[in-house]
Amino acid sequence: MLKLLLKTLVLPFYRLNTGLFLFIFFFFFGVVEAGQLISYHLTLIQAMVHAAVFMVAVCLLWLLYFVKCIRFALKGIHSPANSFLVNLQALPAARQWLLLLPVALLLFLPVLAYAGPVMYVAVAEAESILAVCLALYLLAAVTAGAWLMKYTLHCYNRKPLLLALPHLHIGGTSLIALQIANLLNKRKVALLSVKLMSVLVLFGFWQLNKHFDQTLFLMFFPIPVVAQAVLVYYSVIFTETEMAFHRNLPLPVIRVFFAFTCTSILLLLPEFAFILLHAADHFTWPELISLYLLAVAVLVLFTAILYTLQANIHKYMLAVLLLYFLLTYLMVLPHRFTLVGFILIVAAAFFLRGYRRFELSS
Repeated sequence: MLKLLLKTLVLPFYRLNTGLFLFIFFFFFGVVEAGQLISYHLTLIQAMVHAAVFMVAVCLLWLLYFVKCIRFALKGIHSPANSFLVNLQALPAARQWLLLLPVALLLFLPVLAYAGPVMYVAVAEAESILAVCLALYLLAAVTAGAWLMKYTLHCYNRKPLLLALPHLHIGGTSLIALQIANLLNKRKVALLSVKLMSVLVLFGFWQLNKHFDQTLFLMFFPIPVVAQAVLVYYSVIFTETEMAFHRNLPLPVIRVFFAFTCTSILLLLPEFAFILLHAADHFTWPELISLYLLAVAVLVLFTAILYTLQANIHKYMLAVLLLYFLLTYLMVLPHRFTLVGFILIVAAAFFLRGYRRFELSS
């Protein structure tokens, strides 16, 4: 029976979110040289342990992931194709717990795998109370996940409990408004997770570098920029699936390109606001604006690459990884506005070619 639950609830979750996990792996392991990987994560974990705000934000990020996992599991239980799972009600309560707890554990495995070293470092840094609190927090999350699945099985005929976050109404019918509305509603967990991760990375930089080094920051800045790659992917998929009819409208290609550019501008506003609050004294206004526009141009280039690669997530992540390493060198070059113009021209050329030939890959 456990194998059946794994096939119906766990494996489909990881298959559906392959792109997200590739992005997470890239974000935490791909952006750092192999020789610095351990020291990078150790420094990151120490920042979590010693900064309460950082730790609370990380726990909130984990909570968003838990919600995503459980929502998927509850939807799977209510799926007509999995209606046979209702027969689990006939099993003894203890047996149901023994079946559903491993399902919750496996769904939460990426978080649990990283939380282990965090608790170990907390103990090593004489923060045993924090380690115990984290252990209890994770235990509560796993137990709550199993209980919600058990509750759903026993209340199968009722309205499904899907832990829905509030729906945000976005006015307007333009492609820009619809793309933002999709991210704020259907992809809100991914949006909140990416924004939390990118702001946490920026926050960690300021925590670990009390004496601001402009060159070091410029080499570090591409990390929160490439964090937006998954949101770009979701925007393109939404546009070419749920908004596929836009291709039958008298809509010039350049307007579609402009819509994606505007979406990129809006996506990067939180990071830009954070940098304004913390780095305004270290950069001139032209430098800050050029940084922001360069980040926007990179997201537009990501969009163009997605269309060129037929939205193939594996090739896309490889391209993002290569662009990240290139960007770390480009950031410190002078004449940043010229670089922005060059990237936008290249992105427009790739977009115009890829958009006309685009066919969504399976």
